[in-house]
Amino acid sequence: MPRKRKAKRRCGVCRKVGHNRSVCPKVPRKASKPDAPPVRARASRGATTKYVRFTAERRATFFETLTLCGLVQRASDMCGVNRQWLYELRKNDDEFAADWTDALEQYGDTIDEEIHRRAVEGWEEPVYQGGDLVGVIRKYDSALLMAKARAVRPKLYRQNVKVEADVALHTGVLVVPSVATAADWGKDDGR
Repeated sequence: MPRKRKAKRRCGVCRKVGHNRSVCPKVPRKASKPDAPPVRARASRGATTKYVRFTAERRATFFETLTLCGLVQRASDMCGVNRQWLYELRKNDDEFAADWTDALEQYGDTIDEEIHRRAVEGWEEPVYQGGDLVGVIRKYDSALLMAKARAVRPKLYRQNVKVEADVALHTGVLVVPSVATAADWGKDDGR
């Protein structure tokens, strides 16, 4: 039995195939709110392209999440906007790019605080003996402390040191005037 073809969906306004009412150019649009910039963003991660309004609320959510985690993908998912579209907006909008940089700098400050806490202040871990808590011990992360020291004082704590030397290479054959015998070799090793 032959399969029936599905009818292609048509726009309810202009009856054209390929778009729907939400993106039809013949549908009158409401004026945007003053707090919403006049941009449409692609929605985040979907099989079909969906456009959403990039409002001040979505913008605030994006920068708030970027400040907390430093991950653009997670921040774009939280505000519901496509990550690539956000990169395009950063390239074209200087104010947006400046806010992006500020958010990442704040995230960097958070990382610095956590490195300091783990390396210098340490943390307490419980000590158990026979299943009973007998005390706590303070632990420190010395690898983080060294990384922080290299960042703060690179001349003193750097790992790779550049050594320059002026070496002249001479090639040739070394001539030894006498020949060692097996007996001579045996004298030195104490046999």
